[in-house]
Amino acid sequence: MSKQLIRLSSTALRTIGCAFEFDLTVIKGYKQPPSSKAVYGVALHKFIDTMYKTESDVSLSLAKAKNAFNILKEPAPPKQSYYDDFRHLTNTALTLWTEYIEKESTFDILVLDGKAATEITFDIPYYEDDHIIVRLQGTIDKIGQFKGGCFAVGDWKTTGQWDLTKFFSSFKVSAQLRIYHMVCLLMSQREPESTLGRIGATRMGTFIEAIQIKPDANDNVIKRSEVFQYSAKEIADFQLQIDDVCHKISRMVSTGYIPKEGIVNTHCTKPWGLCKFANVCANSETIGNLILKKDFIVKEFTPLNYDAMEE
Repeated sequence: MSKQLIRLSSTALRTIGCAFEFDLTVIKGYKQPPSSKAVYGVALHKFIDTMYKTESDVSLSLAKAKNAFNILKEPAPPKQSYYDDFRHLTNTALTLWTEYIEKESTFDILVLDGKAATEITFDIPYYEDDHIIVRLQGTIDKIGQFKGGCFAVGDWKTTGQWDLTKFFSSFKVSAQLRIYHMVCLLMSQREPESTLGRIGATRMGTFIEAIQIKPDANDNVIKRSEVFQYSAKEIADFQLQIDDVCHKISRMVSTGYIPKEGIVNTHCTKPWGLCKFANVCANSETIGNLILKKDFIVKEFTPLNYDAMEE
């Protein structure tokens, strides 16, 4: 019997609180069309990355952003219709580049093989037993060094949240930033001469760059979080919990027992509303399967392809 490949990312970890949600999302690949807000963010990422990689080819960067923007998605609510407006995104992108990125004076992006270190993917073997193979996967938005300071990895976030202080505070306990740190540390042990390995051997940092999206793109706010640095004990403790996650997944795969844990531990209720599988859980297995067939598509969970909306 072949072993189940598990692609473990920060997105996957957000579902591990409920075995049923994790199984449907990560193992079976059920998904719905992404929101306009999520697609807006992916298209903006595509613009930024292309601008860096092409030394500011605006026409090509906007074309790449438009391709990402035009995928099938859920329409935005009427009060957020600007997320469906490519002209709004164009204004956001150009202003971000000219008024923020080009004027950046404190953080230098590393250059790898002649290209800026942006949208760097990682795919690291992490755990294997008789039932599963786990690979840590994800994409780092940018890698660089603060002038006179530490190496760091940064992550762009588009958000409609009005309170950026509150928004940034949530990342103090973010799995995503800790995964980046842990991956760099693992690479420092396995491939010390690699870029991530060299950074992981230092007292590195992680941070968020928030683009606060407003109805009028001219009112957008761009702000950087504090630089988060984790101690060796914090990363070791985090890694122990990732190990526990791997053991849980292995039990699920080996026993076939996939409980709807969210009903017990309230994981069904997310900060933005009910879990997308709530109607599946609330009905019989027969009705639930019909809902899955009607409202979802099945597509392999691929964290390395951020255009596929997994990260």
